[in-house]
Amino acid sequence: MGSLCGKESPPSHGPGRVLGSAPPSNNGTARIPAAASRTNNKPPKVTGPGRTLGAGSTAEEDPRAAAARAAEARNAKTAAGKLGSQLDGQKRKTQSQHLAEAAKGKGGQANPLVWD
Repeated sequence: MGSLCGKESPPSHGPGRVLGSAPPSNNGTARIPAAASRTNNKPPKVTGPGRTLGAGSTAEEDPRAAAARAAEARNAKTAAGKLGSQLDGQKRKTQSQHLAEAAKGKGGQANPLVWD
């Protein structure tokens, strides 16, 4: 970008070219990529039947049933260790149990908040 009232600078011969000029000539030779220069252009040999996406399930299975089965399998996993058992205990509590615990002050605050 230049100034409207600035002086023109002489053209530089850096990378790139001026709009409207011809592309640089390659002296009549073109570069061939290494992959294209191979003489063995045979496609790979396929053995066995083709597979579809999600090959672990059968084609006759209902997608909803498969999704439900997968969700139940994820839900059935139990967490191990002390933190996992605490998390399971919190998951089992109902909303009223959580509210009652928060009202008693067990929720983490020993002193009530005071707003100025």
